[in-house]
Amino acid sequence: MKTLVKEIAFGKATAIITVKSFEEVTEMNQINTITTTDVKVIKDGKVLDSGFFAKISNYDSNPKWFDKMGLKKDQLISRVGEKAITLGAEAGRAINEMIEEMKAELNNDQTQEEIKKEETVKENQAIINQAKKEGISNLMTNEELKSWRIRYNDLHNEGEEGYIPTKISKEQYEKAVQGG
Repeated sequence: MKTLVKEIAFGKATAIITVKSFEEVTEMNQINTITTTDVKVIKDGKVLDSGFFAKISNYDSNPKWFDKMGLKKDQLISRVGEKAITLGAEAGRAINEMIEEMKAELNNDQTQEEIKKEETVKENQAIINQAKKEGISNLMTNEELKSWRIRYNDLHNEGEEGYIPTKISKEQYEKAVQGG
């Protein structure tokens, strides 16, 4: 299980956002990633309320409540749970954006190693495919390839900068075949 915890201002209080991610194996042996969120609003060391996200409300969503609180019809509020409330939509948006960023960070951490492995496999496959096009028996060593590039450049580019075809060396091919 991976957990991220961050704090963000919520009016005169503080919202503590916790996002957890873990994997669960289903009955059919499939792996599902479960992500949970918890937002606790704390003021003076006491939890005012908690919820899964912040809700942004306007007058139309609960006119009786807005009238009871003496709020104007054009005002917005941010709310976590039922009791943690602050004026304006900024705090609510900030909390919900932070939750999404934290989820992305957890998911990115989970797959970073997998992404690197995939890239290595693709690079290795590209090297192997190029080596097959050139003819595996025709591959040169790194030293031979270095000399070939100089001769090619001198002949086709008159020693100046210019296009030099990409070629695969025996060492690159062997490393790609071994998966490195």
